[in-house]
Amino acid sequence: MSKLIINVDYDKRCAECGKTGATDSGICLKCITKAIGTKPMKSLQGQAVQKRMNEIIEKARKESKRP
Repeated sequence: MSKLIINVDYDKRCAECGKTGATDSGICLKCITKAIGTKPMKSLQGQAVQKRMNEIIEKARKESKRP
Protein backbone atom coordinates (compact mmCIF):
# COMPACT_ATOMS: atom_id res chain seq x y z
CA MET A 1 0.00 0.00 0.00
CA SER A 2 1.29 3.47 -0.90
CA LYS A 3 1.63 6.30 1.58
CA LEU A 4 0.97 9.92 0.79
CA ILE A 5 2.86 12.57 2.71
CA ILE A 6 1.87 16.22 2.37
CA ASN A 7 4.19 18.79 3.91
CA VAL A 8 2.57 22.05 5.00
CA ASP A 9 4.83 24.94 5.96
CA TYR A 10 2.87 27.45 8.06
CA ASP A 11 5.65 30.02 7.68
CA LYS A 12 5.24 30.00 3.89
CA ARG A 13 2.45 31.84 2.08
CA CYS A 14 0.33 30.36 -0.70
CA ALA A 15 1.26 31.76 -4.11
CA GLU A 16 -2.40 31.62 -5.16
CA CYS A 17 -4.35 33.16 -2.24
CA GLY A 18 -1.59 34.54 0.01
CA LYS A 19 -2.68 32.72 3.17
CA THR A 20 -0.16 30.90 5.33
CA GLY A 21 0.22 27.14 5.08
CA ALA A 22 1.67 26.41 1.65
CA THR A 23 2.62 22.90 0.61
CA ASP A 24 5.81 21.93 -1.21
CA SER A 25 4.13 22.96 -4.46
CA GLY A 26 3.84 26.56 -3.23
CA ILE A 27 0.07 26.62 -2.83
CA CYS A 28 -2.19 25.72 0.11
CA LEU A 29 -4.46 22.68 0.36
CA LYS A 30 -7.58 24.76 -0.29
CA CYS A 31 -6.11 26.09 -3.54
CA ILE A 32 -4.94 22.60 -4.52
CA THR A 33 -8.56 21.44 -4.36
CA LYS A 34 -9.51 24.40 -6.58
CA ALA A 35 -6.81 23.34 -9.06
CA ILE A 36 -8.71 20.10 -9.63
CA GLY A 37 -11.65 22.09 -10.97
CA THR A 38 -11.97 24.11 -14.14
CA LYS A 39 -11.54 27.59 -12.62
CA PRO A 40 -8.26 29.06 -13.94
CA MET A 41 -5.51 29.60 -11.38
CA LYS A 42 -3.91 33.06 -11.07
CA SER A 43 -0.33 32.27 -10.06
CA LEU A 44 2.31 30.41 -12.04
CA GLN A 45 2.56 27.80 -9.28
CA GLY A 46 -1.22 27.37 -9.29
CA GLN A 47 -1.26 26.99 -13.07
CA ALA A 48 1.51 24.38 -12.90
CA VAL A 49 -0.33 22.40 -10.22
CA GLN A 50 -3.57 22.60 -12.19
CA LYS A 51 -1.84 21.38 -15.34
CA ARG A 52 -0.31 18.45 -13.46
CA MET A 53 -3.67 17.58 -11.84
CA ASN A 54 -5.36 17.59 -15.25
CA GLU A 55 -2.65 15.28 -16.64
CA ILE A 56 -3.10 12.85 -13.74
CA ILE A 57 -6.89 12.86 -14.12
CA GLU A 58 -6.67 12.32 -17.89
CA LYS A 59 -4.20 9.45 -17.45
CA ALA A 60 -6.49 7.78 -14.88
CA ARG A 61 -9.46 8.25 -17.21
CA LYS A 62 -7.61 6.56 -20.07
CA GLU A 63 -6.42 3.70 -17.87
CA SER A 64 -9.90 3.04 -16.57
CA LYS A 65 -11.19 2.59 -20.15
CA ARG A 66 -8.66 -0.14 -20.95
CA PRO A 67 -10.04 -3.69 -21.10
